[in-house]
Amino acid sequence: IVWPLLSVPAGVFSKGYWSMWVFISIAWSFVATGVIIWLPIYESRDTFINVFNSILGRKSMKQEEAKIGAEQTTETTETTETTETTET
Repeated sequence: IVWPLLSVPAGVFSKGYWSMWVFISIAWSFVATGVIIWLPIYESRDTFINVFNSILGRKSMKQEEAKIGAEQTTETTETTETTETTET
């Protein structure tokens, strides 16, 4: 709606005015193309890193986080059990 309304005051387009609108539309399409391609890649960068690490045989970040979380849970459980046994 905004795009056609901006051209109404011009009436009949001169060659220069037409060239400006063509330039704006081409620039808009290049910016939109860049955003459409790069934004999903940027948002999925952790997944891409994990896939590449898996291909190379390295552990993914999620596996490392799960391992650290499991170790912390085990330590907390052992500490709680030790405390309960010493209290009784």
